[in-house]
Amino acid sequence: MYLWEIPKQDNIIIHFDLGGKHFGFTTKLLPGDASMEHAVYTEPVLISGTILRINKQCKNLAVSYFSTASGRTHYWDQDLTIEFDKAGHEKYVIRSKQDSIPQNRRMAIRVTINAPSECTISLLEGKYPCTVMNVSVTGIGINVAGGLTERQLSHHIIVTYFTDDMTRERFIVKARILHVNPVNATVMRCGCEIIDVTPPINEFINLRQMNRLSKSSRIESPGIPNQPQQPDKAVIPEANELIPEPPDEKSIDLTGVELKEDAECPACHKGRLYRSMGCYICDDCGIMLHKPKT
Repeated sequence: MYLWEIPKQDNIIIHFDLGGKHFGFTTKLLPGDASMEHAVYTEPVLISGTILRINKQCKNLAVSYFSTASGRTHYWDQDLTIEFDKAGHEKYVIRSKQDSIPQNRRMAIRVTINAPSECTISLLEGKYPCTVMNVSVTGIGINVAGGLTERQLSHHIIVTYFTDDMTRERFIVKARILHVNPVNATVMRCGCEIIDVTPPINEFINLRQMNRLSKSSRIESPGIPNQPQQPDKAVIPEANELIPEPPDEKSIDLTGVELKEDAECPACHKGRLYRSMGCYICDDCGIMLHKPKT
């Protein structure tokens, strides 16, 4: 599938790294000039009323699109450019001549939840206490208590829930357990692939990402804190004005630390690591770590 084959008015996700953190924002395709070869137009991302300019400061640009028709996620990260166009209706212009490639499920942006819950597990009776650790559009990480074994959990279907602490909206998640790791003698860490979630989770994740970026960069409309602006009046800051410099990764002692999926973050000791863009990223503090060269 090519970019220009995505139906207009559908949503895509723009991925990038900025200031040591990985972001992904959902945006809607706009009608465009049919003569514009290899290009699509999308609505800009607004952070506290300010348009985010995606430029050279944003690394590892990528775009993903979930097709409801095929049930597949398409992904582009080669020969990809994203420009801001403020002529007429302000928009992003995204270009790529390349066909899509399969998306790595671990590339999906994760939102930290870390909230107590309960779950049911296929072929097992009753409900089990659990903690929903994080969630993305494709997966959910949970810690399941009750002294269950890997054999009792692997590849089974779980149903659990979590609540948006800002809107109090409850999300019910049905997922398949793909891998299991022990946390202690009675708790298992489960990485799961989402089968269904009600209501849809895309908007929740998108708003959390915007809130995270806004807080880390303290973006505000000039002179009027937290006052939304219309896109045609918004100030367009450079990306290096939005995000502070990333933490000095050299200050973190990685001696004896094993960087792997779902390991505890050696920087904040709160989040878990996941692999993306050739490095390991904490799903809580967002720091990017590389394996020391030997």
